Amino acid sequence: MKFFGSSAKKEANSNTIDTKTEFRDYYDLINHPNFVSFDALFNLTLLVSSQKANSVIREKYHQKVLAAYKATTELVFKNFVISWQRSSRFGSKGLVPIVTLKESSNVMASNFFTDSNDQRFSSVLANLNILAWDFIANKNRFVEVVEGCIIFFDPQTRTLKVIFSEVSLVSSLENIQNQQNKPKKA
Repeated sequence: MKFFGSSAKKEANSNTIDTKTEFRDYYDLINHPNFVSFDALFNLTLLVSSQKANSVIREKYHQKVLAAYKATTELVFKNFVISWQRSSRFGSKGLVPIVTLKESSNVMASNFFTDSNDQRFSSVLANLNILAWDFIANKNRFVEVVEGCIIFFDPQTRTLKVIFSEVSLVSSLENIQNQQNKPKKA
C-alpha cells in the first residue's frame, strides 16, 4: 500500500531536503534481512484475522493513518506511541515522528490497538499489535508499522527507536497535499 502516487513521491523528493542523505538510515534498514515491510506486516495481519487481502479494512487503516498524520495526533499502539517533535534539521515546520512508551497528556491521540465501533477492524488492530510487537521485541526485527516509520529495539542499547522516511514528515505531507490540490493546467 502506498500513501501517495509516484508523481507525489517525485514531488516530495524534490524538496530541499536531500533524501538520500537525511533518510539514509531508513533506506539502509529497508534492505536489511531483518526488515518487515508494512505490506508484509499488514498482509500477515489480514491472514491471521481471516480477512481478504483486498479488504476494506486495509483502506480504513490507511485513512486512519493519514488522518493522524494530517492532524499530528499521536498514533497509540498497545506497546508504544508514535508522537511528533520539532526538528530544525527538517526546516521550521519540521515535525518528525518519535517513539515513546506512554501517550502524552496534552496531545490528541488516535487509537491503533482497538476500535469500539467496528469489531472486525478492532480484531485486525489487535492482531497487528500482537504481530508487530512479537517481531520487534522477540524476533529483533525492524518493523514498518505504518508506511515510512520503522520501529525497533536498538541492538546495542535495547531502547525502542524509530527511523523514518520523507513519507512520514508532516511538512512533506503538507507539500504533497498542496501539489495535489493545485488546479491542473489544460
